[in-house]
Amino acid sequence: MVRIGQLLISLESREIQLNSESLRIGRRAFDILEVLIRAEGTRSPQRN
Repeated sequence: MVRIGQLLISLESREIQLNSESLRIGRRAFDILEVLIRAEGTRSPQRN
């Protein structure tokens, strides 16, 4: 489980809750959210 402010995100069950209410987002949107959460604290390469 990952908490971001009032959001509670379960990467294992692919569920998101906001103030204890389930949120529905698309599969691709969750995939992108998961990548961002897992990459927390890492730096992306600079582009020229």
